[in-house]
Order: sequence, then structure tokens, then C-alpha cells
Amino acid sequence: TSDLASDDSLGEGFGGVEEMSIRGLLVGTLAAFALFYLLNGEALGIESSWITIWRILFVGFSAASLLATAIVWRGIPESLQRNTDRPQKDRPVKSDQKWRLSRQLGIVFGIVFLTASAGEIISPILIKYLNDNVSTSLLAIALAFLPAALAGSVLPSRLGGLSDRIGRRPPLIGALLMGAVATLAVPFVQSL
Repeated sequence: TSDLASDDSLGEGFGGVEEMSIRGLLVGTLAAFALFYLLNGEALGIESSWITIWRILFVGFSAASLLATAIVWRGIPESLQRNTDRPQKDRPVKSDQKWRLSRQLGIVFGIVFLTASAGEIISPILIKYLNDNVSTSLLAIALAFLPAALAGSVLPSRLGGLSDRIGRRPPLIGALLMGAVATLAVPFVQSL
């Protein structure tokens, strides 16, 4: 995205990548629920074991990953520009030419690391927590995540565009604060 988007629309471009990721999540989730419904005997009268359904899902999602790999392999041009005058091994890299992480990029990486760590720590236990303390219906829990998934499938490029216009600090601070408040509110949720 950084080499394809213009300098004044980088946030929008990166937001568009995030949107596509969440849209893929939505499609995959809907496909998984449909498969669970169809193969669990409720729709077609076919009774399948849970392990069979899980295996079908993992094979299907692996096939989608392999298809994406083939598309990248065959259809995405390389963006790295190389100097082909002489082989790289003939030109030793001096220590002052090595890639160094800028302070700003280091801070961004740190923020991403902290927020991703916090999210991934909560992700595996969130559904179990909600199932044990809020609702025993997995369908109700899944539907509770639907508004956030729908918002995530349309807002990132628009909010990225906002950061292109007003700067990146205000949207980052707002998103981090909203994420912290939402996570803090979860233990106090009593019903869906």
C-alpha cells in the first residue's frame, strides 16, 4: 500500500487493507456458521460429527490461503526496485548503510505490539467469558460481534482518510482510548 498510494492518501490506503481483511473475516465467519448449520443435521438431515465439520472448515480455509498464495505468485508485481548492474554479493554493505529502525517507526511498532498483545490475550478467553457469564447461546454471542465487524468492514479507509486530513495522532489516541474503555467494560456486561 505504501508504494501504491499517494502521500496524501496513505491512511486511506492502509485503512482499505484493514477493511478487506475484516470483510474476509465476515465472509469466512458466515461460511463457517452456514457449514455448521448445514452439516449439523438441522437443515439437510445430515448428521455430522463436530470433528468432521472442523476438518472441513480447516481444509476449506487452507484452500483459500493456497488460492491467495497463487494469486500473489502470479498476479502481484514486485515493488522492490533492485539495482541489476552488478550482483549484491560484490558490494559489501558498510555498517553505516545497514537498515536502522527510526525512532518514530520504533514507537509505532511498540504501539502495535502492545495493542496486538492485549487483543490477542483477550481473544481466546472472550467468547468463553461471555458464554459463562452473559449468555449460553453461541449464536447470540456471535451476533453481538456483528456490529463491530460490520463497522470494521467499512470504517477503516474512511478513518484512515481522516488521519490523512487531520494528522495521525488524534485518530490514534481516540481509537486507543475507545479500545481501552470497551475492554474495561466487558466484565461489567450482564446481558446481550
